[in-house]
Amino acid sequence: MPYRYNGRSKIGVTKRDMFKQIKERRGRDIISLYSTPKFNRLTDFDLSALDYESHIWSRGDNFYKLAHEFYGDPAYWWVVALFNNAPTEQHIKIGEEIFVPREMESVAALLLGAS
Repeated sequence: MPYRYNGRSKIGVTKRDMFKQIKERRGRDIISLYSTPKFNRLTDFDLSALDYESHIWSRGDNFYKLAHEFYGDPAYWWVVALFNNAPTEQHIKIGEEIFVPREMESVAALLLGAS
């Protein structure tokens, strides 16, 4: 199971009509879904202790590319997204200023509630 699902509860869907076609197509009686994780919001105090860079969003930008550029690993796209309170690239307009934290581990710990 991919690491992004570690610690998340699984929800079994058996009777909802919206999944009827999918269950029939897959030959299944039940479909398992994962619950949405809960993330902390960064407070002004948290932000004052963090070092981050400014980036002007331009055509072709996405969180994966920024994570690869700044952290060397596109898998940490979610740190940039959550740091900017933008769950997807569609929540950011071209020309908008976003911020990329330099210390990805510190920000991830704060967002996930770890100490």
